[in-house]
Amino acid sequence: MRFFTKRLYIRDLEYNDYQGYYEIYSNRLIASRAGVKTLNGLSEARFFVISLLSNSSVKIYTVIYEEKIIGTISSFYVNKKGIEIGYAIKSEYQRKGFAYEMLEKFIEIIKTNRNLSFVQAKIDDRNVASKGLVKKLGFIEVINSFIDENEVIKKYRLYL
Repeated sequence: MRFFTKRLYIRDLEYNDYQGYYEIYSNRLIASRAGVKTLNGLSEARFFVISLLSNSSVKIYTVIYEEKIIGTISSFYVNKKGIEIGYAIKSEYQRKGFAYEMLEKFIEIIKTNRNLSFVQAKIDDRNVASKGLVKKLGFIEVINSFIDENEVIKKYRLYL
């Protein structure tokens, strides 16, 4: 899948994206919030991208701005009625509206192309910006939050 927003080009993950993924996920905080291991070099990034490409249950998209990889979106089915999304934005592009722009368009496409009841996201309770983002998009917190390795993870859902 390929789509555009006002400023972004978003397409399926490709093997050659490993450099951009390294630049995003070598940041310990971003990797932790995305639930992935911090990447410690390009060889780890290559392996990471290969593992993502070989996982048919997860769909990964690369987010490009001015010909640079600045982010990622992932999605997978949680059941027949809903999908879970994950996302990350390179630190220097955060707080500039890119995450909102990419997720708003992604959700718009999901609404028109899939027969789903909800989209959900799991967010570390300390990630104030991400909680604000999903709330701005219309997500609501659902009751079943949980603790994962001393972190409170909250589940948010957008009912379609």
